[in-house]
Order: sequence, then C-alpha cells, then structure tokens
Amino acid sequence: MRTDLVEPLCVAALNTPSSSASAQVFLRVLNDALFSGLGSADLLLPRVSLGEALPAPADRWLRSAGADLRVRHRVDRVSAVDGGWRVDDEQFEGVVLAASALESARIAASIAPNWSSVAAALPYAPIITVYMSSPDAVLPWPMLALIADQRRPAQFVFDRGQLGAPRGLMAFVISGADAWVDAGIEATVTATRDQAKQALGPWLRGSLTVTQVVTEKRAVPKERIRVDKETVTDEQQVSETLRKEEVEVEGEGRGER
Repeated sequence: MRTDLVEPLCVAALNTPSSSASAQVFLRVLNDALFSGLGSADLLLPRVSLGEALPAPADRWLRSAGADLRVRHRVDRVSAVDGGWRVDDEQFEGVVLAASALESARIAASIAPNWSSVAAALPYAPIITVYMSSPDAVLPWPMLALIADQRRPAQFVFDRGQLGAPRGLMAFVISGADAWVDAGIEATVTATRDQAKQALGPWLRGSLTVTQVVTEKRAVPKERIRVDKETVTDEQQVSETLRKEEVEVEGEGRGER
C-alpha cells in the first residue's frame, strides 16, 4: 500500500517523500483531490507546451482586452503612497504580487519585513528531469508511476511522444531530488537509465540515449509555513492591510513571471 499508493501520491502532490512530508498537509491534499466531487481527481496531461497551455492564451486574452503587458520587465521597488501604491516610478490603485517566494520577499522587504523574512527563508526541494530517447518506443500510457528507492531515482515517466513531442522521447521525473543532486548528474543519469531498462524493457526499441538533463534546485518550497497578517504604514501614515491567511506550501508554480 505504501509503495504502490501512498508514496507516489505524496511525491506527486507535495514533491516530498512520505517519510519527511507533513501528514496534515498530505491528508488535506488527498481530501481535496479524492473526495471533492466528480472530476476533482482528474489528471490532465497537456499535448502542447506549458507555455502554450497556460500563459500564452492568457497573454492573448489580456492584450485583446486592452491590457498593457510588459514582459521581461523587472520591478525594483514597491511602496505605499497616498491613494495607492507606487511601483518603481508609476502609481497604481492596487498591486497584486504574484512571483516566486524569493522575488516576492525582495520586493516586499520594505513594506512587509516580517513576511519577507519568512518567505526568503523557505527551504526548497529540487526536481531533476532526465530526457531519454528510444527510437519508436511507445509506452502503454502517456504517464507511468515507477518504483523509486535509493537505486532507482525516478518516480514518474512521461511518454512525450504521445503528448506532441517526437516519438520515443521520454521524460523521467525525480522529485524531492536532494540526494541525487548531491550524487551528481553522471550518477543520476546512470541510475535512471538502469531503472528505465528494468522497468520499461518490454516497450523499449533499441538503445536509450540521454538527450537532456534539467535540474531545478529551487523547484518548490518543501516546508509547511504560516504567514501572519501585517499592517503596512509609510511615513505619511498611509496604511494598507496585507491579506493574512494560512499558507501551507508544498509546491509552487514555475516559469517566468
């Protein structure tokens, strides 16, 4: 039960092995995913890139609605002013800060120092993705769970050939990969290739060729945190109350903001 169900679900949901994950957070995720009505546990795999699946359509819709989008534009400072907020040298009625924890901590340091210190101190769990190609190989499903242990790094493999990529391309995902980051790329690739041959042998066609290895050392925060409310007041006594909520963070979206 633990090997075949609990461990894969925990790693998939929290990017953390069950031995070190928060049981409270895990149970909450399971309740939301499995007992929240029809469709709550549906698994959707995109046949296009994540950029085309999510941000690109949003970008097109916002531009069509007349929004002013500034990509690759770094914000250096945000401050409270009379009647709203100042972002660098421009004033706005409101600001939504939607960035990585480190960037959010940097931007909010002067207006919410306590919150920023918590966000900046979040520990992270890395993810390694090893891309391999086996000509004409087709797995029985676009995504398969694998048995992972000290010798077998990957918990999941995606048949990218069934998801719009060249036939035979597979992505082996290693979540919570601290030990494998320490072991090094060469050891990780060797262990993943051996695992692939053992687990996927009947579906492989020819040799396995490593095409790319992606290591994201700051993929997701791995600790459960609570962020308190904080009232921000500038020198002119203009105050804004930052919304306070309990944040149970085990994963964070990736990509450019």
